[in-house]
Amino acid sequence: SSDVCSSDLQLDVFTSIDGERVALFGNGSEDIELWNAKTFERIETLHRHDSTVTAVVFSPDGQRLVRADPAAVYLRVVAGEAERRFGHWTQFKFLALSQDGRSLATRTLDPKEVAIWDLATARKIGRLKGKEFAEVTFARFSPDGRLLIFGDGGNFQKGSACVGEVQTRQLRAILPALEQGYSDATISPDN
Repeated sequence: SSDVCSSDLQLDVFTSIDGERVALFGNGSEDIELWNAKTFERIETLHRHDSTVTAVVFSPDGQRLVRADPAAVYLRVVAGEAERRFGHWTQFKFLALSQDGRSLATRTLDPKEVAIWDLATARKIGRLKGKEFAEVTFARFSPDGRLLIFGDGGNFQKGSACVGEVQTRQLRAILPALEQGYSDATISPDN
């Protein structure tokens, strides 16, 4: 994702992994615009009139879009209505989708905790609670979906991160705090 700024307008831009689609939404917007990345033509506008978009992410195949707002997380077929509605969401831009498109991580109402969801059933399959930090500000699945790294970006103080096993819901490692904090992290394929 990246930010596109023009005077006082700020847009968040998310591109599907296959590079075919782009999703745009602005600060305070209730809509997401989907664009064809090759032709620069608008595909459709996804309207939502009761809540502001806080985060979006494409599934690895580019066919589904996960959308978060302050009340909930939604999974949509790119050209259709909402398929699934997940549990509560806090007002925070945080969301991770596994590379196989099967699992979703959201922050829970506990600021140190991450919930992991099965996208096929829309059921919560577990929670991981972090240690050594104040709140979860980022999360990423390992390429095989077995591990989740999550942590606190630091917000002008030292931030740390944890690595947890998705299946067992056990912490595997607590990573040391960095002076500048973490803004994001990833797990290599040979974890």
